[in-house]
Amino acid sequence: CSLNEGTEKLTLSCFMEIGKNGKVTAHRFSETVIKTTHRMTYDDVNAIFDGNTALRKKYADVVPMLEEMRTVMGLLNAQRVKRGSIDFDLDEAAITLNPAGKPTDVSIASRGVSNRMIEEFMLIANETVAQHVFELGMPLVYRVHETPDKTKLADLNTFLNTLGYGIKNIGNVKPQTFQKILQKAKGTKEENVISRVVLRAMRKARYAPECLGHFGLAAPCYCHFTSPIRRYPDLAIHRIMTEQLKGTDKDTMILRYTDFAERASKQASEREVIAMQIERKA
Repeated sequence: CSLNEGTEKLTLSCFMEIGKNGKVTAHRFSETVIKTTHRMTYDDVNAIFDGNTALRKKYADVVPMLEEMRTVMGLLNAQRVKRGSIDFDLDEAAITLNPAGKPTDVSIASRGVSNRMIEEFMLIANETVAQHVFELGMPLVYRVHETPDKTKLADLNTFLNTLGYGIKNIGNVKPQTFQKILQKAKGTKEENVISRVVLRAMRKARYAPECLGHFGLAAPCYCHFTSPIRRYPDLAIHRIMTEQLKGTDKDTMILRYTDFAERASKQASEREVIAMQIERKA
């Protein structure tokens, strides 16, 4: 419902200025009205980047902006990789359904430049929101991913050693530790198995009222802000942000939302686990 062309939508916008080093140099939030010019698809944008003449002509008014977005994506990604963010480039299943909603085919989902572009923009928006609220000292529903469990790490290292990818200092693992292992395995016959085993050794990400950082993204603050239509924690954050934008003072915000952030975090984490179980059964 957010993509219909030519219709006005009420939105909460996160404006960011991003420097050549891929870091956010300034940001602000505002309640806005947006009007979608084109309803585009990932496939069309990928085709534009691949030089499809017909599509480049059809969307000529936005092609320069798309090219600029691709450049910004590169800067953001390079900055994320530099700080140690782990990217599990695992194949995902695309399930084709017939009109009755029954699965008829399973294929590998494509992840082109356009997919990665939106991914990077969502990541940086989520991070900017979390950092902003954390610095204000107000309640929030954070997305946290803690350091891997020591027992799981020891088991993982035993396995990695058999393939020549062992971790030397297991008592001091950082996101870069796993990033280097995945980079070393890239393109080898064991890449897939190493990616999956490393992923399983990680703790499950969850929602929490405390800012505990996101190990996998190597981010000190992180939250889910970009999908309030389909994900409850994002909607909870929009409520908090909107209230703060109206000028509600910090003490009132703490009083009003501390308990709410705790309950919303607990409920969202529990429902996410149930949703995942249902997805696997399906």
